[in-house]
Amino acid sequence: MHRRFLKLALAGVALDLTVCSCASAVGPAPISRASTRAQGANFARVLAQEKVIYSFAGGRSGSVPLAGPAVDSTGVVYVTADEGGAGCAPSGCGAVIALKPRKDGSYSPFVIHRFSGKRDAANPDSSLLLAQGRLFGASAAGDGACCGTAFALSGDGAHRHDDVLYAFGSAVDGKNPSAFSTDLSGNLYATTSQGGGGYCRDGCGVALRLQPSSSGYAENIMYSFQGADQYKNAYDGSNPTGGLTFDGSTGELFGVTASGGSSQYYGTVFELESEGSTYREVRLHDFLGGYGGPDGAVPNGPLLEDAHGNLFGTTFFGGLGVGTVFELSPNSQGQYDYTIVYNFQGNGDGAYPNSGLVADAQGNLYGTTIDLVYKLSPASGSYVESVVYSFRGGSDGEDPIGSIVVDSFGTLYGVTSGGGRHGLGSVYKIVP
Repeated sequence: MHRRFLKLALAGVALDLTVCSCASAVGPAPISRASTRAQGANFARVLAQEKVIYSFAGGRSGSVPLAGPAVDSTGVVYVTADEGGAGCAPSGCGAVIALKPRKDGSYSPFVIHRFSGKRDAANPDSSLLLAQGRLFGASAAGDGACCGTAFALSGDGAHRHDDVLYAFGSAVDGKNPSAFSTDLSGNLYATTSQGGGGYCRDGCGVALRLQPSSSGYAENIMYSFQGADQYKNAYDGSNPTGGLTFDGSTGELFGVTASGGSSQYYGTVFELESEGSTYREVRLHDFLGGYGGPDGAVPNGPLLEDAHGNLFGTTFFGGLGVGTVFELSPNSQGQYDYTIVYNFQGNGDGAYPNSGLVADAQGNLYGTTIDLVYKLSPASGSYVESVVYSFRGGSDGEDPIGSIVVDSFGTLYGVTSGGGRHGLGSVYKIVP
């Protein structure tokens, strides 16, 4: 069994058994209407060339990436390493690496920052956001804080200065922050998988905004998840994952929780609606099935929103047992219709999708499961799945993790937490 799959599976069990005896002030929401668009009966294979552009070597250059890459307009690829770098004995505090393309198609690696864990972040475990000329990220530790940090890397060249934007100093602030999204005003949005309030053992998580000010950034908790408790007739979500998707036209925010909801255990899709200075949570869908439930279970974030307001996401379990891709479409009643876009079979087409989705200019969707990269192509109101690349578990990488990135040429970039030349993870690109 893949070690990353084992880790996720155990984490899912822990969420289900220890976090969900929770309560909420939010009553049950109407469950979205569900249908199935594709049963996963057929899939194709695409001949695509995968190239490892960087193998993590450990030590001061970093190892074990746990989040997807970021790519700027010049083709420079940025990625975080959860371990290695400097400090934080014995495994290291992590690092940020920039990969600059050469004319011959290879890449020059530069470690642009090594975290120390003292007055900066430590163990970055989220994808980086490129905005405002800086790299924004989140970490599980650092700056003497118990519960994580939000940081930004500033400057040019091979070395960049790390600014801690916010240190989560107590569980009330939230614990274990996600990757960030942003708006035109420079506000940063994220979720934390734990902390906040509710009846979950370590807190049910929060949705937050970091607002720039003259003295740095100030945290505003937009919503504190309460969890689900059938004895209190309360069915809120808990443990939000993957961050928030910001709709620039409406100001609404969308996300998922890995547990809670009407089932108490299998998660929700939610929307945060602005009400002046506060936000109201609206649950768009509650996952009702078990690990083999027909509508999926334990959703991954972030959600992908298209130009029509449709939301796309994945679930790690459910469907035929090994995960799904789903769509939520707004209807004329102001609610959302839930559709299964694809049911994974686990017979070579992929199993246990572990990331959100990205789209190319033609509307094709891309994502990863625990062992491959897949593509979903629109066709006559449905989607056809293709396997883009299956990892062999050696020098080509093992255990793909985090969301992939697609550039304007349709090239895919991603990360594996294992494999590569040294067995410590890799950065790859695929030309479909």
